[in-house]
Amino acid sequence: MALFKIDKTYFDTFEVLTEPTRTFSSSSVGGITGAIRVFPLASIGLKEILNVSAEGEPPIDSSPDILRGDILAAFQTSGSLTGSAAEAAMQGYLDSVTSSSITLMNQKQVEVLRFEPSYKFTSDTLRKGVVQNVLFPFYRPRYPTPCNWSFTNYHTVNFFTAAPLPNKAGLRGSGAKVFGSIPKQSALIYPFMTASRYSISSSCYRPSTAFAFDFWINPRYGQDTRADVYHAGTLFHCSSSYAVSLVSGSRKDPNGFVDGFRLLLQLSHSAEIPPSSCSLDTGVIGQYPRDLIFSSSDNSLTKNKWHHCCVRWGGKISQQGTGSFVIDGIERGTFIIPSASIRQEDFPGAGPDALFVGNFYEGPNGKTSPDDSYIAQFFHPAVARNDGLPNYYPSVSYDSDSDLNKDPQRAGGPKGGLMTYVPGYALDHPLRAEVHELKIYNKYRNLAQIDISRTDGVQYLDIERDEGLMFYVPPFFVKNTKVREILQTPFQSVMGSTDDPYNVPLAFGVGGHYLNLENFVKDFASGQFPRLLNLSASTLDTSTGWLSANDFLYATGSVAKRNLTILPCDNGGFKPNFDLLRQDAYQNVGPNLTGESLKKASANAELALSLFVNDSGRQNLSMISLNNLLATGSSVVGGGVGQGQEEKTGSISADLAGPTPDDPSIPTGSILTIFNRTRDATSDEVVFFDASNLFYGDRIKSGSYILNDDNLTGSNGQVGITFKDDGRGNLYRCDASGSHPTWASAGTLLYDEGLAVIKTPVLPRFGIDQFKVSMVGERKVYVLQISVPAEAGELDFSSNPDFEFLRPSALSADVNEDFVYLTTLNFLDENLNVICKNNFSQAMIKRVNDRFIVRIRLDF
Repeated sequence: MALFKIDKTYFDTFEVLTEPTRTFSSSSVGGITGAIRVFPLASIGLKEILNVSAEGEPPIDSSPDILRGDILAAFQTSGSLTGSAAEAAMQGYLDSVTSSSITLMNQKQVEVLRFEPSYKFTSDTLRKGVVQNVLFPFYRPRYPTPCNWSFTNYHTVNFFTAAPLPNKAGLRGSGAKVFGSIPKQSALIYPFMTASRYSISSSCYRPSTAFAFDFWINPRYGQDTRADVYHAGTLFHCSSSYAVSLVSGSRKDPNGFVDGFRLLLQLSHSAEIPPSSCSLDTGVIGQYPRDLIFSSSDNSLTKNKWHHCCVRWGGKISQQGTGSFVIDGIERGTFIIPSASIRQEDFPGAGPDALFVGNFYEGPNGKTSPDDSYIAQFFHPAVARNDGLPNYYPSVSYDSDSDLNKDPQRAGGPKGGLMTYVPGYALDHPLRAEVHELKIYNKYRNLAQIDISRTDGVQYLDIERDEGLMFYVPPFFVKNTKVREILQTPFQSVMGSTDDPYNVPLAFGVGGHYLNLENFVKDFASGQFPRLLNLSASTLDTSTGWLSANDFLYATGSVAKRNLTILPCDNGGFKPNFDLLRQDAYQNVGPNLTGESLKKASANAELALSLFVNDSGRQNLSMISLNNLLATGSSVVGGGVGQGQEEKTGSISADLAGPTPDDPSIPTGSILTIFNRTRDATSDEVVFFDASNLFYGDRIKSGSYILNDDNLTGSNGQVGITFKDDGRGNLYRCDASGSHPTWASAGTLLYDEGLAVIKTPVLPRFGIDQFKVSMVGERKVYVLQISVPAEAGELDFSSNPDFEFLRPSALSADVNEDFVYLTTLNFLDENLNVICKNNFSQAMIKRVNDRFIVRIRLDF
């Protein structure tokens, strides 16, 4: 053994960055996968030693401790372990250990925790407050945009359909409700007037001598099964004027599902033919009444990819009457219209009266009586009052028993209470795609103008300044809508307007989610709001049990579809012009106003922009704030329910609170119950995902975090959402192929905390049934490297008394006997205490003239 000192020059420290990859999945169907053990190297052979006897009593006879004592007693008695008593005791001990349970502490696992703010003041309420009021301000200098309680005003209109799931419970934990089928006969119906008999004036969505339909579309959805035929879906339809639809192409993916699509254009009388009946055979097209049916080239659109489309025609004298389909800036088909106008002569009645978006209207469009139009009945006095829409029958009271207060009947059904049958309508061509930037122009668009609209939003709302813009749905959230009927609970409603992304009274009162879809689908060109046909809820007359508000709401297919009609946009090839929100807010502030009128109009305009601010109160038109959704100064405190206190029952507090999340059917009170419990007026329509650092180490690697829910609640398996981080704390949607808008914030990721929050209220129940998280961690391993020198002429002799001179090896040429075997390195402190020991896997040969260094690395 040789003992020598090594100085600090032989010590080196450095760090190694490791990147563990983790995936965690939680599903109500497939269970949990990817959980991390707290003790990763714990043996499953370690058994739990439990004293299951009564308190104060000795351990029971069958416990391993007692049986181990029996073995010792038998040995002391016989002096041997081979006797029958000792062998029986040993066998009993082994059987007892085998039957003992595995040590639970060593099997402890951690999961990625999903939680939402609760309906009462709980630990989840405190967690939200810590994230919002502590962590966000701390990380805001590093991540300025995502660390605000807000989300980006960049959305798509999501059109989808789905069959019912008869064996699936409505919401986790309820076990009582079944999701209804997503209605196919739904549409956004934008009203317009075409006859002087209407007292309300609005822009007409019927271009005649020239047109351009400009929009972004993603054919997100294909057939449900391989055997299904892809059904044509319509984006725009003005009856007997035009229809723009999405139809399948010839290309299929390796699994046999449709993968290519094309656009279908129908004009004038040909727009009365259902698009699913429009053969694209050139031998059929061209013959009346199919002479004005045209399509883009085959497979000009691809599934799950964003495409910018413009269908344009400049009239008979422009391009010799030739129109074209321009897709992604390239002409993908042309057509010729020989006439000077595409508008059919006025119908034997008042005209089409409405623009249908998201479906194809099949039914009459002329008069049903000398003073009536069939489509006009979609805007009868009752629905006009309840939905805040133009009243096509101003002389009829909304609460009268007139047949004009009833919706038109579907095909084959009776009209109202009458027993006579009328020609009904059908909406059997629902679009199955996501769209945004929906525009209709009454002028031709050249390629330079189309290229600009591909990447930038509309610059001016004025129809003349923006060259014929007649219809424009971005869709942007706007703060104000028309006065209409608003749910307070599933059983009560009041008249009012909404200025928040979701129904605040319903959320803060009984914990129900109801998207304010009206605030997202305004036509900025005309200022009109659509009728949301089969996309709304009606109040329930009676309570049907102790169910939550969401159980009641999501059991209705129209509400489930409404809540998923607006989604975060994942089109990275476009950037909207958010200044249009300012133009829209100030449209009533003109040069003709002075004094108090100007002051009031300006104040109203600023009020309309008040939600577009960050947490510091600085205006940012691209962001929608989720702070101060209630006027807390005017709230009724009632019986003094505060943080950490139980809600009092049988008191004035209960009378004021009214409906609760536990029973939303009782009469409404003066205050919102959930807000009165938590005193938090900021949005609770958020979802948190908290991962322990056992998953990622020191921090999550920037750009590696992916969060997915492939079956959003209420979509019956049709709609899935995936988020990814941009490397700067922002979570953006990334489902489409191609580029994504990394600037569009739907949530926030705090890398050092392992904490993600989805803030957009259009996805309030994200991940409630299943979610999947994948991430790459960053873990620094600190290494101490010690270089131990073995110089020539040293360490070549052993003081071991058994030492013998031998040949180093069996080789005949290796005759030098001056060598030693090095087997062990011991590191000692100044008191010669061994503090570290290293054994070589095999002995090292050290000759007299050999010189080498042994490097030892210690990780910690």
